[in-house]
Amino acid sequence: PVDPVDPVDPVDPGIPGDEILLNGDFSQGDTHWDLEFHEGSGSGAVTNGVYRVRINGAGSLPWHVQFSQSGVRLEQGKQYRFSFDARAESNRTMQANIGMGNDPYTTHIGGADGTVNLTTTMQRFDIYFTMTNSTDNNSRVEFNAGSTSSADVYIDNVSVVEMTTNVLKNGAFDKRSDQFIRLSTAPWSSHTTISFNVLQKNNVVLQVFDITGRLVDSHWPGVLDRGIYHHTFHRNSLPSGVYYVRLNTGNKNVMNRRMVLMD
Repeated sequence: PVDPVDPVDPVDPGIPGDEILLNGDFSQGDTHWDLEFHEGSGSGAVTNGVYRVRINGAGSLPWHVQFSQSGVRLEQGKQYRFSFDARAESNRTMQANIGMGNDPYTTHIGGADGTVNLTTTMQRFDIYFTMTNSTDNNSRVEFNAGSTSSADVYIDNVSVVEMTTNVLKNGAFDKRSDQFIRLSTAPWSSHTTISFNVLQKNNVVLQVFDITGRLVDSHWPGVLDRGIYHHTFHRNSLPSGVYYVRLNTGNKNVMNRRMVLMD
C-alpha cells in the first residue's frame, strides 16, 4: 500500500533537501552509530534492517542509555527536519534530540519537544526546528532510552535534512511558488520522500514509470488544495535502475522528475 499524502503549509516548514546523516537506514549495519550505557546496561544490534536497543538496566536518567551519531553539521539560522521510525517492546517514552556533542551538551532543537510516546507498532516521528545556536560541526543526534522503562527500543530510517526555500524546477533552482518535484534522497535504495506542490486546487495524480515507460506505481490522493505535499514511495520489489516521477494535475502532465534506484 502507498502512504497518504500529508499536506504541509506552503510557507513552512519548506522542502526537504539532501540527507545529512550517514547510514540512517542501517543498511551498513551500525556503522557511524554508537550505543552507550552510562549507568544502565544492555546491548544493541541491527536485525532485518532495524536497530534494536536491548535494555537490561535503564539507569536513573534518560541519557544513561544512549544511541547516537556525532559529527553532524548544523548551520545557524537554517531550518531542519529530524525524522525517524520507532517502536518499543511495550508502551514507553523516549527522548530524541540533536545537540552539542560535548560539554555543555546544549540542545539544538530549541522549544521542540523531543519526548516521543512509543507503542508496539512502528511509527514515524518528525521534529521540525530552526538552528538558533551558533553553527555546530559536531552536533550529535541522540536517542535517550534510559530511566523511564527497560522495554527494548527499535529504531529505523533516521533522517536529518535541511528544509530549503528554493526547489528544483526543470533541472534548475527557482522560487518555490513555481511547480516542482523533489526527492529527499537521490540516489536511494529502500524508500524516498517525493515532495511536490499544487499551485491551485485541483485533482492530482502522482505516477512512477520505469525506463521503458511501464507504470510501476500510481498514487491518487484526489482533489488537493493549493500547497506543498509529501508522499513516501517504497521500493518494494522494484529492481535498481532509472525511474521517472510524473505529476498530473487537472488531467494534465505538469512536471516530470528523473530518479535513480540503487541496490
